[in-house]
Amino acid sequence: MATDYGNDVLCTTDLDPLMGEVNGQALLAQDIKHRLETMVGSLAFLSGDSTFGYDILLMLNSDFRPIDITRFQALISNQVTRDERIFRADVSITLVQESESVQIKIVCYGASKEKFEFVFSLGSQANLTLLTSTVGQLCLYHSTIW
Repeated sequence: MATDYGNDVLCTTDLDPLMGEVNGQALLAQDIKHRLETMVGSLAFLSGDSTFGYDILLMLNSDFRPIDITRFQALISNQVTRDERIFRADVSITLVQESESVQIKIVCYGASKEKFEFVFSLGSQANLTLLTSTVGQLCLYHSTIW
């Protein structure tokens, strides 16, 4: 039986005008993406959690030395696993010279140890795009970070 990860309104760049719902691993993908796009502490007034968020744009001005990549992987993994529905998150970051982007692969293990993965691309135009997913309906998930 699939794990119940809850339900929410579909919200890629804004609320879905048809108020569509998202659930299951697709909801986790949406929530992970929002977590990585949110400046640390900026939602503390809503949730009381001053550690929520990781401003992924900080990666764009990095030198991407091996030590930087290792640090970013650990910070992203730490932020993703703060979600109580995620048991473990393995993160790998790859520089893609041709497209001047960074590919971020997150392999998650849910609370019931089920495995799923998401591959995001962070481009020089400051947008975070979900390239591939084990959750088919989100493969075109795109958002520009302002």
